[in-house]
Amino acid sequence: MDIDDFIQERESESPMDVVRNPIIKETIDAGNKLIDVDYFKKIKTIKELKPYIKDMTEMNLHKRGWRFQFGSSREWVGLCSADPKTLGKTAGRNIYVSIEYVKHWKDWKENMKDTILHEIAHAIMFEIFWYDVRHRDALSKIDELHRISQGHGILWGLVCAKLKGSKERCSITVSTPNKAEEFKPYFYKCPNCGNVEYGDSKYFASKCDECRFETFIQKNKE
Repeated sequence: MDIDDFIQERESESPMDVVRNPIIKETIDAGNKLIDVDYFKKIKTIKELKPYIKDMTEMNLHKRGWRFQFGSSREWVGLCSADPKTLGKTAGRNIYVSIEYVKHWKDWKENMKDTILHEIAHAIMFEIFWYDVRHRDALSKIDELHRISQGHGILWGLVCAKLKGSKERCSITVSTPNKAEEFKPYFYKCPNCGNVEYGDSKYFASKCDECRFETFIQKNKE
C-alpha cells in the first residue's frame, strides 16, 4: 500500500460514534496515554542501541510530535506511519489502529495495549534511525532482518519486548483475525444454544446451524 492509498483509509469518529461504542473512547484514551510516556529508561538498557542513543535523554513520542489516530483498514490492525515527505514536521508522525478491529474484533480489548505498544516500538525505531539523520544508514548494516521483515528486525523486537515488560524478543505480528467474520454486516445469536454466526445478508440463515432453533437476524455493529 502506498501513502496515498493509506491516507484514503483514514477515518474520523464523530462524537456520537464514541457515545455508542465505549470501546472507541477507551482505545483513544489508551493510545493517547501510551504515546505520552517517556520510554527512555526502558530502551537505554538495550546494549545494541547504546551507541545510537548516547546523546538522548528522553523518548516521549507525544512530545516529539507523534499522534494517535484511527484508520479503517481490514487488512492491518495497527500501523506506524513516518512520512518521509514531512521529515522534521510533526504531521508525518502517526500511530494508527484500525477502527474496524476496534468495533468488531471480540478480543480487541485484551489485545489493545500490546497492539499499540507494537506500533510505538516502530515509532521509537524511526526516531533513532530515521529522524536522527546521523544514523539513517546504520540500521540496515547492524540489523539485516530489519529490511526483509518490513521493520520487524532484531532491534525492533528488543525495543518492543522492553515496552511490554517481556524478557523475550517480540514476535513479528500481533495475532489478529485477518478479515474476521465479525466484519460481516449481519449476525444472529441463537436464543436456545447461544451459537453466534455472521453473514453477508439479512436472510443468510433462518435456523441455528448448531441446534436448528429459529433465529433472529440482527445488523452487526455500525
